[in-house]
Amino acid sequence: MDKRNCATNPDACRQENGNCLYPGSDGLPVQCVGPWVAEKYHYLNNILEATSPVRRQFFPRGNSVFIDLFSGPGKCIIKDEQCELDSVCINTNIESFLFNSSILIDIDENNTAALRARLGNPDYCTIITGDSNEKIPIIVNELLKKKWRYHFAYIDPFGCENLKFHTIQDLAKLERMDLFINFPIGSIKRNIGRWMEMDSDTPLDLFLGTKQWREDIRKVNSEKLYDYLSNLYKDRLVNLGYPLKRLNVVSVKNTKNVTLYVIIYAAKRDIGQKIWNSIIIIRPDGQGELF
Repeated sequence: MDKRNCATNPDACRQENGNCLYPGSDGLPVQCVGPWVAEKYHYLNNILEATSPVRRQFFPRGNSVFIDLFSGPGKCIIKDEQCELDSVCINTNIESFLFNSSILIDIDENNTAALRARLGNPDYCTIITGDSNEKIPIIVNELLKKKWRYHFAYIDPFGCENLKFHTIQDLAKLERMDLFINFPIGSIKRNIGRWMEMDSDTPLDLFLGTKQWREDIRKVNSEKLYDYLSNLYKDRLVNLGYPLKRLNVVSVKNTKNVTLYVIIYAAKRDIGQKIWNSIIIIRPDGQGELF
């Protein structure tokens, strides 16, 4: 990680798209993140490494693809630590994890331009500018044309307003599609009061793919509200063929021990669930995870 100086007021240096007002050390955009991003990357890298042997039979056939739905500019700045680090789409070693190619999507043209500059347009990588909710159906239709496939989607939206459940439904059309999903509890906390008062479709309706929460939420203890919502989401994934009933998830918290989001790893095969459960037992700091 390269040291750099950020704004004198780091709490006011973030743009609407999540990038810092100040460029990175290479002159390109960087995304503002908290120190907890390292925990998310820890679990992602571990599950990619642990599932690599399962992809080995698909890799020689040239059809194992890593997809990042919200790739950003490819580099992050941890504000509190004033340092930079490569984000998932740059840091993930595609070949060692036995992926033939990667598809990186971001709605911001400046971000995809930064990705191209940082990656150098390698043959194995396709960078797409646009809304992933619109692009994924097209991508899935192409991937379905090949019989042998084992794909992995990294899904890390800023908030639930950035992700529609129909996008998850499209990804689930692929028989072997693992999903690593950030369930953004923090953004839901900030907005749910307002959404409860809306008659029209809210971002939470579209994110969950159901309005069931509107009927149930007033019966749920406020302390259990976000457990209820994440469990509802898991139930929705079960209906798509992901047997999450037996799957533990992991929560990522900020420095004040407040849960920011829950990571859900969805695999249609029992082996994937067993691998994930073995990984999340130990957190990045070496402490055991309590369920």
